[in-house]
Amino acid sequence: MRILFVTRKYPPVSGGMERYSKELFDALSGVADVELCANEKGNKALPFFLVRASLELALHGRRYDVIHFGDGLLAFLLPWARFFTRASLTITVHGLDLTYGNPIYQGAVVPRLRGADRIICISRNTRELCLSKGLPAERLALVPNGIALPPEGAGPGRRPAGLPAGLEAGRLLCTVGRLIKRKGHEWFIRNVLGNLGESYSYAIAGDGPERPAIEKAIAERGMAGRVFLLGAITDDEKEWLLRNSRLFVMPNVAIPGDVEGFGLVLAEAAARGLMSVAADLDGIPDAVVAGETAVLARAGDPAAFAAAIEGACAEGAPDRARVAAAAAAFSWDRAVGRYLGEMEKSIKGRG
Repeated sequence: MRILFVTRKYPPVSGGMERYSKELFDALSGVADVELCANEKGNKALPFFLVRASLELALHGRRYDVIHFGDGLLAFLLPWARFFTRASLTITVHGLDLTYGNPIYQGAVVPRLRGADRIICISRNTRELCLSKGLPAERLALVPNGIALPPEGAGPGRRPAGLPAGLEAGRLLCTVGRLIKRKGHEWFIRNVLGNLGESYSYAIAGDGPERPAIEKAIAERGMAGRVFLLGAITDDEKEWLLRNSRLFVMPNVAIPGDVEGFGLVLAEAAARGLMSVAADLDGIPDAVVAGETAVLARAGDPAAFAAAIEGACAEGAPDRARVAAAAAAFSWDRAVGRYLGEMEKSIKGRG
């Protein structure tokens, strides 16, 4: 099978979508003949990339059996690809690429998803969003995101700068992700952390527009000695945090039009043996093995979150090896097999 993978998000720019694109390309390359057409320069270069991708499709599209597009925004290219190629067209949708509120986007881009032979949804919630947009159910496939499992003997990482020594001996909670409203950092500080004992501390890694609101919540709740805003951290520091915290927390709150497509970091935490307590919202439930890698709590319910955290900590030190073993369900080895299966179905469907 010859595949062209077209993505507008790719390293060296950092981010969840960029990591997904790189890991999917690497996984596909191990089992198929894959070429890459990627935007490696970020959003500022997107117009130029769309021109380059259009030329690639027009000039060389007939070389491929499948052309796979990395996210819903690239549905813009589907009619062009259909005109110039005979390939099967597949596309991954993540959630925000369906709910982005701009009316021009909703009118000009989302309907073009109908031009795909196969629409790969990363969660059940994303599939429901596709159905709500009138996309045909028979073209929808559910393939949760994969993760790169840490290699055996991976290093312990490095303590993040700004995190006091010794916290890992207590009940250290951590969150890794962009500081935006739907992630629920401010809500958690204001409504949950104060209901937990003084032995609990909370490390937040990441940056984003919500930082001032989070800082205000820390000050107003008197949490300066218990909440630590680490800012952007390195991969080495992230590794340490996931290997030394007691629990990962993902306290997302419902924000209209802004959804969590999957919650990839929950699977990454589990692969390091770290249990999570997470909101039962959007695509998050598909990023965990409930009861094995995470406990799901009702989104926006402070008592439910506090009880879930205290319950997980009351059980004593978790069996990190058991958690890590359960996380293997999210390996790219498994996910890429399902991707190939859906691509083969799309080829057969085109005859």
